Amino acid sequence: MEHVLSVQDRILLSKILPNGCSLALRRVRRDLNMVLSFSEEELKKWNIRDLPDGALVWDKFKITEDEEGQRRPVLEKDERGKMVPVELEQTAEVEIGEKAMDMIVEALKLGDKRQSFDDDGFISLCERFMEKEPTAAG
Repeated sequence: MEHVLSVQDRILLSKILPNGCSLALRRVRRDLNMVLSFSEEELKKWNIRDLPDGALVWDKFKITEDEEGQRRPVLEKDERGKMVPVELEQTAEVEIGEKAMDMIVEALKLGDKRQSFDDDGFISLCERFMEKEPTAAG
């Protein structure tokens, strides 16, 4: 099934996939890791890079270099005539199979249960991937 995922979605999902699983599920996890990874073109397009602390960062705006080699966002006029940075498209369509989807949902449920999500991006992932479960009436 096709899913539209942002750069942030793909990074966060790749962080929570289970390490220990059966041989059959390892193949699913490997394939899912490949789907979530970035192509050479995407690495260049978004300037995805590692920081010394292990974090991944990327450009959200089109960037150009001036004569001194300084990186600056490309600007354009908005509908009111104000100069604003040109945003890069931050999403890509990826194919996620049924077993891989189950793996994602279980990983999100486990992280939610353990309260281990420290990035607000997980809120969006949980809303999109986890099934709505009925809440107990108090």
